Amino acid sequence: MTEERWHIRRMKGSDASEIGRWIRFLYPPPRALERELAQVLKRLLVREKISAWCVEEQGEEGSDGRPVAIGVTTFVSDALTSSYLAKPTPNLNLTLLEEERANKKGGGSMLTPEQVGRCNAADGLNLLILFWIHEQADFDFSKERNRQLFIQGKTILERHYRGYKLKQVLLEGLSPQTRLAMLSLGLKELRTFPAGTPMTLTGERSYRELVLTGLSREEARPDLPASPAVDLFVHRSPICHFTRREQQVLELALEQMTNEEIASALGRKVETIRARWRSIFDRMQTKGLLPEDDDNGMSTSPHVSKRRAALRYVRDHPEELRPYAWKDR
Repeated sequence: MTEERWHIRRMKGSDASEIGRWIRFLYPPPRALERELAQVLKRLLVREKISAWCVEEQGEEGSDGRPVAIGVTTFVSDALTSSYLAKPTPNLNLTLLEEERANKKGGGSMLTPEQVGRCNAADGLNLLILFWIHEQADFDFSKERNRQLFIQGKTILERHYRGYKLKQVLLEGLSPQTRLAMLSLGLKELRTFPAGTPMTLTGERSYRELVLTGLSREEARPDLPASPAVDLFVHRSPICHFTRREQQVLELALEQMTNEEIASALGRKVETIRARWRSIFDRMQTKGLLPEDDDNGMSTSPHVSKRRAALRYVRDHPEELRPYAWKDR
């Protein structure tokens, strides 16, 4: 079989229309939300209340990748999590998007980055996987290509959600194949919504079975066999006190970007990026995490010793890249 070439890309506000197209494919929204779906998604992406990831299949050399799957996530309030688990209803994802559509000024059950930082430094966070949609309506797990897509979704979870102080992970998915994929992650089946269940927003009946899966911190005990979901609950407190701007540099550098590419992505000058590297190195040296040498951080090479050591450290300690409300700031 020909080896598939995959690329995972973080989606931006400019991708909102494309994300909306994928959502409509399997989750037809109510009429009012349908009209404003792209605007709602863009607003949430810009305000960082949701994160979206695209799995692209790379074409011939020099051609753009083709999207084959998307994932959308958010962190939600304790109040929403408790009430939903006490009385689950189908289509929580669309319900939350409709809440945001009707409440354009802010608030709601989805957390802002500032709220995420405070919760991450306190009792923890509730991660909700709003959507995991792929190009095939029915995720046939017996096909090698679909198994590879599942692996890409697992990679997104491991790469971008390890390091948070999680209390709960939840996903409402479609079809028996999706149930199999999610249980393979280590999530537990919490509730099944049979075909014909009334939908929360529209009152119409679902045309297919939905399943709610999840895992709590109490269930993800370290003495249990390791699984991707259980690994998400492993948490250590950060020690480097990186600013959000420094975290952004590190995140993009982990994607193999040069200083010039990082500057372009963040809309900053290259010298500004070099200054942030110097601040990163100073913080890490203060903690004894980098060697003292003559490298002043001015090199743009991705292979300088301090940069390589810094990236190695944050790759092993993803908690350093997560929002965190430091009490001394």
